[in-house]
Amino acid sequence: MSVKHVILVLLQKKPAGAYSLKQSIDELTGNAWPMNIGQVSQTITRLDRDGLVQSAGEVTTGGRVAELYAITEAGEEELSRWWRAPLVKSPRDRDDLVMRVLAAVHSDAVDVSDIIQTQRKQTLQALAEATRELRKGDSADVASYFILQRRIFDLDSESRWLDHIERIARAASIERKSDD
Repeated sequence: MSVKHVILVLLQKKPAGAYSLKQSIDELTGNAWPMNIGQVSQTITRLDRDGLVQSAGEVTTGGRVAELYAITEAGEEELSRWWRAPLVKSPRDRDDLVMRVLAAVHSDAVDVSDIIQTQRKQTLQALAEATRELRKGDSADVASYFILQRRIFDLDSESRWLDHIERIARAASIERKSDD
């Protein structure tokens, strides 16, 4: 999640201080990704330095004075660019499961099918758990609903990948061992 851009989105609505922004981010994500106040403060400092936000006065609550920030025109332009740009996963992202299966193919100490079966069992258990959680959840809680749906789709995809790769990995493992 781009904390920088989420802060800019929230500041489009109204000026806010660091603690208020932290609370809003926690609410926005349904507390799925609780935000550290230090991370919010550091991000605001960088946004201010880069001219994307500016001081908008102070507010006193509970005897504490907090600086308020507002989005600038440059911040609006940055946010507009962010909205229009698709998110692209790097083709170089390391996937621990792929690395494990590749290592199993090249190992004499394990059976690649056993590694895949163990992972498949865990993946299907996690998929069933996420599906149960979705069914008993509050559909009005959009953040939780989106997060669970994404998890379900990711787990389903992983399960299908395991089915697909098992035969190939087993054959590669057998071929490697016959070459030795």
